[in-house]
Amino acid sequence: MSAPRSTLYSAKLLNKGDPDAPSSPVAAVSFWGINYSGLKIPEAKGQIVPGTEQPIFYWSKSPAISGMAFYNADTFPQWKNKLFIGALKDEDVIVMSVNGDNVTGDSRILADRKQRIRDVRVGPDGYLYVLTDSADGELWKVRPAS
Repeated sequence: MSAPRSTLYSAKLLNKGDPDAPSSPVAAVSFWGINYSGLKIPEAKGQIVPGTEQPIFYWSKSPAISGMAFYNADTFPQWKNKLFIGALKDEDVIVMSVNGDNVTGDSRILADRKQRIRDVRVGPDGYLYVLTDSADGELWKVRPAS
């Protein structure tokens, strides 16, 4: 099985001859016009905008996603074809089960550590490496619970 798209959401340029459309993409259109704070973005055009691609998956409130890694190693078969996403605001790692372009499950790990997650990577040894976001940040080597 090949890896899914590198992003779970995407947006096309909105300016297609519309003089009121922004001339560059609005990054927060991925969250349907809601900023990280939960407040509406004034220039947002709503949830479904003609000319944009709809997300495969979305959160109604942004977890402030950061690093993302698709697990395709053989070290931990129970993690095969899962997507690991760091969450700065929610202070955990989101684990999504992926089948092609479909998200079939959504769970969280490492929430008990109460750390903002800056990056997530799969190492050549098949372990998951998680980097925290603070002045004295930590690098964790993670494996599934026994």
